[in-house]
Amino acid sequence: IYKAHGSNASTEWLETIAPCIEFLRKLATQINNELGSRQGSKHASPDLSQDIAELMKSFREHSVYEIERGRTIDGEKVEVTNILAAGLEMLQKPLNEYNEGFQTLQARRRRQPLVRQQSGE
Repeated sequence: IYKAHGSNASTEWLETIAPCIEFLRKLATQINNELGSRQGSKHASPDLSQDIAELMKSFREHSVYEIERGRTIDGEKVEVTNILAAGLEMLQKPLNEYNEGFQTLQARRRRQPLVRQQSGE
């Protein structure tokens, strides 16, 4: 666990960590005992299949992905906001500003230059 890796592998690192090793070993053992298993020092992808199955069960039980008219927020008797309509409403001003700027740029692009560049210069 306490092995230095890469550029940290030096006598300075050994000098720094050596007095702490016994304490760190006891601390790791205590944490592993508290958590109920030996955690180890290697990283591995956790198996999420049970967690995902439990989440999906909860989503089904609470109809999370089903449309229910009049659904309210816990503790408040307020109807849930239609986020699609709210988002579209919030986009109106920025979209109008963008479209105006884009049309201005298109109009500038269509204008004939006052002076034409001569080739070869």
